Amino acid sequence: MIDKKKATILIADDSVTNSILIKGILESEGFTNIITVHNGKESLKFIKSELLSTIILDIKMPNNISGIDILEQLKSNITTKDIPVIIISANNNDKEIELCKQLGIITYLHKPVNIELFIETINKLYK
Repeated sequence: MIDKKKATILIADDSVTNSILIKGILESEGFTNIITVHNGKESLKFIKSELLSTIILDIKMPNNISGIDILEQLKSNITTKDIPVIIISANNNDKEIELCKQLGIITYLHKPVNIELFIETINKLYK
């Protein structure tokens, strides 16, 4: 397990409000290195340039790169395929949810996020 203070977490969500909420929760749980981005293009940039410990990803994002596109690229790359991904999305499309699960996400949480469930999920990954 990685120490929370050494973990680098990427939050990729086009909603600034949701990003602030998730970042605040992570900080209250002891995480200190948190990157927030607001579209798919920025997400891919950080995935390629940073050593990420976990990615928290929304499905619907601007710039023609969805969370599923990012997830597919992430899981098809030998250097990034093992990064844990938590989806937090308002998307209720059963086929897309199933695809995310097949691609190996940790969990799929619906917005508005259940904070207790999110905290429980992230704390399972870190000490």
